[in-house]
Parts: sequence; C-alpha cells; structure tokens
Amino acid sequence: MRLHYVGSFQRGHHHPSESAAGEAWGQLSRYGAVNFLSAFSGNIGGEDPDRPRITSYAAVRIRQGVEFRSFSQDGSLLTAPLSLYYAALNAARACLALETGTESGKSHGLTFRLGESLMDCHAIIAKGTYADLLAAFDVSFEVGDEISLRDALSAIPEIAHEFNSPDRGLTNVYSVSVKAARGELTLRVNDSYRPLEDFAASWRDWFPILATICAYNENERSLALVDAGSIAGPETVEEFCNAHLETSLTWLNAPIWWLIRHPVSKLELPRIAYYFVALFILGSVVRYEPEMMIEAASPDDELNWFLQRFLAAADRHVPQLLVSRLRGHNVFFPSV
Repeated sequence: MRLHYVGSFQRGHHHPSESAAGEAWGQLSRYGAVNFLSAFSGNIGGEDPDRPRITSYAAVRIRQGVEFRSFSQDGSLLTAPLSLYYAALNAARACLALETGTESGKSHGLTFRLGESLMDCHAIIAKGTYADLLAAFDVSFEVGDEISLRDALSAIPEIAHEFNSPDRGLTNVYSVSVKAARGELTLRVNDSYRPLEDFAASWRDWFPILATICAYNENERSLALVDAGSIAGPETVEEFCNAHLETSLTWLNAPIWWLIRHPVSKLELPRIAYYFVALFILGSVVRYEPEMMIEAASPDDELNWFLQRFLAAADRHVPQLLVSRLRGHNVFFPSV
C-alpha cells in the first residue's frame, strides 16, 4: 500500500497575530528604520557605495507606504483605493530599490484608460515603477500592453469566490488539491470557483508549461505528473508546487493550491502585479472619475460589497507578498 504525504506542502515563517493585516504592515514597517536596513544592507543589490543612498531611499518610502495605508483605513470607496494604491506604490518602490540597488522610476509605470464601465477601465504599461516590478519578476511584456480591471481582479485567488457574479462573469482561478507519494504527484482540479466544462479542451492552452509535463484524466478531473521520479519526499512536492502553482497566502492544513488561467491577455503576471494594477485603476477612478465610483459605492449595488472585499484582501495580502519577497521565502500571518 502506497502511503501519501500529508500536509499543505507550504513552508515559511509564521507571525501569529489577532490582526493579520496589521501584523503584515507592522513587519513591513520594520524596513522603514535606517539602522535596521543598514544591518540588512548585505542583501541590498548594487554597488557598496550606493547602499547608504538606497537605504535612505527605501526607508522613507516604507514609512510613506505605512502612513498611506493608515489613511486608507478611515476612507470610503471615494478615497480609500487611492490611499491604498499609494501605500502599495511606495512600498513596492522601496522593495525594488533594496532588491536591485537602484531607485525605481519616478513615474507609475501605468497610464489609465477610461472604460464604459468601472470593470472595463484599463491600465496601460509604460516606463516606470510597474514596468520595473515586472522586470524584477522576469515577466515578458511590452510597453503598451493593457490589462483591464476585470482581468486583474479575476486573477486574484483571494477573491475568487467573491468575483463570480452575473455582471462580472467567472473568476480565472482554479483551486487544486495536491496528492503525492514517492514517484507520484496528481493535481485534482476543483470546481469550487469555476466550472470544469471547458477545462479538458483548453487546459493545454491555458497552462502550456504544465502541458509539457502533465497528463489530464478527465474522469478523475486531475493532472498527473508524467515523469514523477523526482518526487522523493514532501520537500520535492513543495518545490514542484512553488514552481508551477500559486500558494495559499493563508496557512492551511490541507494541500490546496491555485492555478490561474490566462485566456485573453498574453500577460502572465505575478500575484502582486494583479493587486497593483487593480489598485492603480481604482485609484485613478477615484482621482479622475469620482462620479463613476459614486455609482459603485451605492449600498444598493453588489459591486460596493465586492470592492470592499477586494480592498480588504489587498490591505491584508500586499504587505505579506512584499515581506516575503524581501526575506526570500514565504511569510504567513495566521490568526490567533
């Protein structure tokens, strides 16, 4: 009888707290102390003579990000998206500077294009911070590439359930259950958030890398690793999952991971980039087209509820993703 590995195949440091979002921002705020960054400077990219300047640059922007975040806590949909976007923007600039040893571009790296509806508003990639962020993640893109608010929000696992609605359509996120033993690994694709009717016909187009190493069993609704000889323990399962799936940002006991399909946009973005572009679009609407947000903010409109859920998810998970990037491993903030 083959014994299967147990656990979630997640690994990382834990910071238990009564407020996960508050603790995540609190851990990020530590990088706003110059003396801490000076001790951290061995991990800063670039040349040694630039490190004091980069340290100062990053510390100030971390502190700005934390303050902008605090402003967002008291705002409504008419103001909170803009404050939270600037919190993410400044914190991202700091993290990029610490990673690369260079200051990020002064422009946002995105331009706003108004749509007929809020969900159809677009962000267009330009030179600046967003392009620097994608480059740091080795994402293939071109200046002028676009992504809509609908596409960005549909690719965020933390709001997959909330995204689904007659007005917005279906999320582009699938949850998968990982099952593994020595020499065996399967990914059972769940229909919790998106039906599987079109999965069998299209999964190779949506997940081209997995298509080269996995076979799909339609009866069991699962992907099986064809050459699983490298699966020799939980650590190798973790390596596979981190390479090909998105981890849950909540610490779990069950092995639930995520697949994000890309049916329209050629862009395959890192998780934080979807948060970033959605916050940019919402912040731009607040700044330039507040009447559009007034309509969305109506308590009679379900979109109000959904956007509040997204802002809560961004407030909770953007700092977690940035802290994990700075530390070079996953960091979790379980509730106590």
